[in-house]
Amino acid sequence: MNASKNAMNESNSKIMQENRELGEKLSCEGKLSEEEGEEKVKLLKAIADLESRIGEMEKITKEKDEALLGREEEKRKAIRELCLLIDYHRSRYDRLKEMVSGRTKRKT
Repeated sequence: MNASKNAMNESNSKIMQENRELGEKLSCEGKLSEEEGEEKVKLLKAIADLESRIGEMEKITKEKDEALLGREEEKRKAIRELCLLIDYHRSRYDRLKEMVSGRTKRKT
């Protein structure tokens, strides 16, 4: 009877030891799970921040592109006006040249 009692006590102590070990493992896994959860939350916040920054950068880029397109159109308009002005002055120069050459021919 003592032998069976001892065997049961040993069996009980082994089971209790295994139970403690499993409890410790479960506790460690719970801590890891909490840490992973916190890490996931931090990563999700970082992703959201980066996405918002990307959105802002895209908006700024779009505004700058529109401003550049506006400037390009202004430059084209200025070039057209300068070309018209050059043509006007060239035609006046040609008329003046004809007038001067006509006068010199008459005098001779």
